[in-house]
Amino acid sequence: AYAPEYEKASLQNQSAVFLKINTESEQQISAEYGIRGIPCTILFKNGKEVRRQSGAMSAEQIKQFIGV
Repeated sequence: AYAPEYEKASLQNQSAVFLKINTESEQQISAEYGIRGIPCTILFKNGKEVRRQSGAMSAEQIKQFIGV
C-alpha cells in the first residue's frame, strides 16, 4: 500500500532524492540504521538523519514529512 504513495511523492517532489532499500537483502544497512519495522521512512539532510517515521504515509503526508 505504501509503494504507490512513495512513488507518487517522489514524482511530485523532484527536489528531494528518494531511495528504497530491501531490508532482507541489505541487512547490514538495515542494522546500521536501526530499522525495526517496515515501512520505515528516514529523512536525511546533509548526510545526517533528521527525522524518522514508521508506518505507511500518503503522498501528502510524505510531502509534509520532508518539509516541502
